[in-house]
Amino acid sequence: MKKNRAYSDILQDFAAPLLNGNENTEEFLAKLKVAELVWNYCISEEFDLTIFPELKKAVDESNKRHPDMEIVFHLLKELKKNDFDEYKNFIVKAESRIKPDGSQTLYVESIKPKGLKQFPL
Repeated sequence: MKKNRAYSDILQDFAAPLLNGNENTEEFLAKLKVAELVWNYCISEEFDLTIFPELKKAVDESNKRHPDMEIVFHLLKELKKNDFDEYKNFIVKAESRIKPDGSQTLYVESIKPKGLKQFPL
């Protein structure tokens, strides 16, 4: 993988195990939000960000309510470690946008975790 890839492409590739290609926009974005949560969990854990305890709590509570999602969480966490470890940015925004030609595109903003040690809660 190239390091200069757009995070919109990276997030979509990371979310690939969740996608079947038949999602409508709403379902697609919901699955990307799951992938984004796991991604940020991994980045927060790796860089010891102050937001990590809150993300861990959210993931733990979700896994208790939806045990099948725990499998997804562990799958994506391993995927991040094994196939996406070179990408270290924290994702701060992911949304669908309409291009001038009417087609939709994924827009993602990410930031380097350096300086996020005191991430505001």
